Amino acid sequence: MRKRILIQSARTSKGGFYNHFKSKEQLFLETLSVARKTWREKNLYGIEVDMRPFEKIRMILENYRDTHFIPTRWIQRDRNGQMMPPEGKGRPIGSGIKVQHR
Repeated sequence: MRKRILIQSARTSKGGFYNHFKSKEQLFLETLSVARKTWREKNLYGIEVDMRPFEKIRMILENYRDTHFIPTRWIQRDRNGQMMPPEGKGRPIGSGIKVQHR
């Protein structure tokens, strides 16, 4: 992407851009770092160190499903951190899933 487009999209000046980033590559690396952190926060939410491996995998898959395969307007958390749908829209997201161990 051209720097001019980046600078216009960020609604900044060329000097403002270079005040924060040395290059487009640094901007990319910073963006990637934030994206990785966000992914980890969303997909590893609620996983405890002492959980069994199978439970960790199940929770990662549920978190991934609940954050990527539902409308974002449904992603809300109650005071216990449980993801909840909006008022009157049903059960907590990810609850009631039956997993069979082999």
